[in-house]
Amino acid sequence: MQLYKNNPEYFGDFRKQVLAKTIPLMLGAVLVGLTIAYFSENSTEAGIQSTLVYTFIIVAYFTYSFFRGSKRQRTIFDSYQLIIGDDYLQRKQSSLADKTISFNAVNSITEDKRRNLYIRGASKEDLIYIYSYVEDYEEIRAILQSIKPITTEGPKGFLQKYSTAFILAILGLMATVYIVNNKIVVSIAGVLLIATLIWCFYKIRTSTFFDEKIKRSAWFVFFLIFCIALSMYFKLFVNFK
Repeated sequence: MQLYKNNPEYFGDFRKQVLAKTIPLMLGAVLVGLTIAYFSENSTEAGIQSTLVYTFIIVAYFTYSFFRGSKRQRTIFDSYQLIIGDDYLQRKQSSLADKTISFNAVNSITEDKRRNLYIRGASKEDLIYIYSYVEDYEEIRAILQSIKPITTEGPKGFLQKYSTAFILAILGLMATVYIVNNKIVVSIAGVLLIATLIWCFYKIRTSTFFDEKIKRSAWFVFFLIFCIALSMYFKLFVNFK
C-alpha cells in the first residue's frame, strides 16, 4: 500500500484557484443583494441609507466568511490522502466519505489542462480526483497509466462548463422576483427559481462530493424558497401595483 498527500508548498496555488471561482460569485451576490435592497426602498433617500446599512452588513459577513473559509481550505488541502493498494485506489479527505475504486472497475482516467487527474468508475458518484499538487505526481501518473491509458479530458458537461453563469442566472432570477412588477415576469421567474433551488438542494444532499457542513447548510434553501414564495404572493395577490 502506498500513501500520497498534497505537497504543502503548493497550498498557495490551490487557494488562488479556489478564490478565482468564489470571488466573482461573492461580488455577484453582493451586487444583487444591494440592488434588491435599493429598489425595495423605492430609491428614496431613506432607501439609500438602508442600502448603505445593507452594504456594511454584507461586506462584514463576506469578510468573516473569507477568513473562516481560508482555514477550511487549509484543512481540506492538508487532509487529502490518496492510497494505492494492491488492487484498488482510495481517496480520503476531511468531512468527505472515503471513495474506493478497484482497478477492475476503473472506467476511464482523464487529465485536465491543470494536470489534475480524474479516475472514474461505473457510476457518476465513482470519481476520485488527484490534484496536480500531490507529492510524487509523476510516480502516481505512471501507476495510473499502467492501470488504464490516461486520456485528455473531453468537453465538460453543460453545468460544469457554465457553473458560474448558472449561479449568476439564479441571482438574476432572484433580483427579478423582488424588483420587477410585471405579474407574468414575476410568476415565470419565481417558478423557475423555486424549481431550480429544489433541484440544487436534491443534488447537494444526494452527492458524495459535498462535505457534511455544506449538506447541512443546504437546508437554508427552504428559507430562501419561503421568502421568494412570500414575495410572489404579495406581489401577485395582495399589493400588486
